[in-house]
Amino acid sequence: MIILDKQKQAGGVTQTIGYEESGDKLIIAHTQDCTAIINANKIKQKDGTNGYSKSREIRHVATIPAIWLIDMMNKHGGVNLLKKENGKLLRKCLNDPDYSFLKTIPGKV
Repeated sequence: MIILDKQKQAGGVTQTIGYEESGDKLIIAHTQDCTAIINANKIKQKDGTNGYSKSREIRHVATIPAIWLIDMMNKHGGVNLLKKENGKLLRKCLNDPDYSFLKTIPGKV
């Protein structure tokens, strides 16, 4: 693949645009190093707070890297999972074992 352009975007996502001569295809790929976010989520899952603030007024249930949010939205027809009306679908995604590393709490959301 011949790299035509590579740019850092919001949220630490890198967009790479390339050309594949063999298939005469233009390829747009997005990547992100999620290691720090995933490691922080694992620590929070085991910290004993169950996601609650000290006052128990706020509950932090997940930290979702931008690249994984894009992945989940693509798998669900481009639905914006951050809109309030799509909360049930976002909850379903977070409760899927394949996405458990995105949660900052043990168990179900």
